[in-house]
Amino acid sequence: MKSMKIGIVSHSFYPNKDGVAIHNYYLAKELAKIGEEVHVFTSGDSDMTETIEGVNVHRIWSFRLPIFSSLLICPGLFFGIDRIKPDVIHAHGYGNFFSPIAGLYSLITGRKMVFTLHGYPELHGAKRIFLILYKNILAPMFLIPAKKIISVSQSGKEIIVNESKREVFVLPNGIDLEKFRCKTPYYENELITYVGRLDEDKGVLRIAEEVDPKRKILFAGKDEGMKDRIGKICRERKMDFDFTEVSPDKVPEIYCRSRMILLPSKYEGFPLTMLESLASQRPFLCTDVGEVKRVLKDTMPGSWQYLMISSDIENAIEDVEEHEDEINRDLNQVGKRLEKYSWKKIAIETLEIYRDKLF
Repeated sequence: MKSMKIGIVSHSFYPNKDGVAIHNYYLAKELAKIGEEVHVFTSGDSDMTETIEGVNVHRIWSFRLPIFSSLLICPGLFFGIDRIKPDVIHAHGYGNFFSPIAGLYSLITGRKMVFTLHGYPELHGAKRIFLILYKNILAPMFLIPAKKIISVSQSGKEIIVNESKREVFVLPNGIDLEKFRCKTPYYENELITYVGRLDEDKGVLRIAEEVDPKRKILFAGKDEGMKDRIGKICRERKMDFDFTEVSPDKVPEIYCRSRMILLPSKYEGFPLTMLESLASQRPFLCTDVGEVKRVLKDTMPGSWQYLMISSDIENAIEDVEEHEDEINRDLNQVGKRLEKYSWKKIAIETLEIYRDKLF
């Protein structure tokens, strides 16, 4: 079958470490391995094109607006896409300015468009005004031309299907099981780790406020304006803490150094850190958001309840330590249960959506 020219539009991409960036990095790589011509259009400090593992990455000069981490303005995005003229445009993320531009391009040129929802923002206070404006003015610009919509979670599908009135497929995030493999058991380590953007909605301040000061804490991720506040709280509580940023290929080392991974997030779709943590055989402690409870029930059936952060984070950590035997039994079997989330499988299913003649 003739290969397709695929244009993935994403405000964030490798070497960034946020969920959207990592998702598109692996999806693009797998699509290229299958034999498709893959182009990624993303933000950059200047205009440049490079090839990463068979993927053509077009970085287009962008500048950031304050308050929201994903609000990047990219004046040249429309013309950058038009220079390549993809057969299908695949925009990622609700709440950024890249998806509306991709939708505008699709509307004007009539080219196929697919949209992936990674998580639906739950904003409060003044930020909620932006969400209302976005939903009513900008979201229709990509939800109308996107004939096919993908959600990484069932909960996301239930939200976006009402807003878009389109067919919505659920395709979860994926995992490279060979890459995330640790040689030592989690309980031999001391480090309690958060992996992700240092964003208030991810619950990073809660970690600084609620974890026992006697523990060693690592915040691994890009600062989104929270580092100083986190550091101030940790110093006041005399905590043993550190910050780090590593490239995606070095992330497995962070997991293997850790005793457990925390994500006390306010909202998520299908967090990649969950799959990465489990593939590394590290307990993943998270609030009941998005697909977390469903996936934990499926992959950790005998111990998932001990991994839910329902109140104080320190209480959840102690719960994990008290139920080490049950958690170990599940972690010893978790690799087999994660095979359904391989990136190759996700890429093939995504390609089938691209090729659907019912567009």
